[in-house]
Amino acid sequence: SGLATFNLIGGTGNDTFRVRPAATAVINVSGDDPVVGDPGVPPGDRLIVDAAPGATFPLNATDGTINTPGRAPINFTSIETLVA
Repeated sequence: SGLATFNLIGGTGNDTFRVRPAATAVINVSGDDPVVGDPGVPPGDRLIVDAAPGATFPLNATDGTINTPGRAPINFTSIETLVA
């Protein structure tokens, strides 16, 4: 597709990621452990997205894709708290 890809991978414990949709780079975020049901969840892994107007977010999902018009997608897995 010609887009660059950035992979952000959390470690064990609660991680916080802050991302902004990029014009030419797909961003993949993997929170890793902990997962829903583990002690300390919530908050668990947090993904904070600085999105532009028109962005679409999956509701109540630990895995999904955030789409913003004119920008590459942000994909995420094992995220327990999504902040937009």
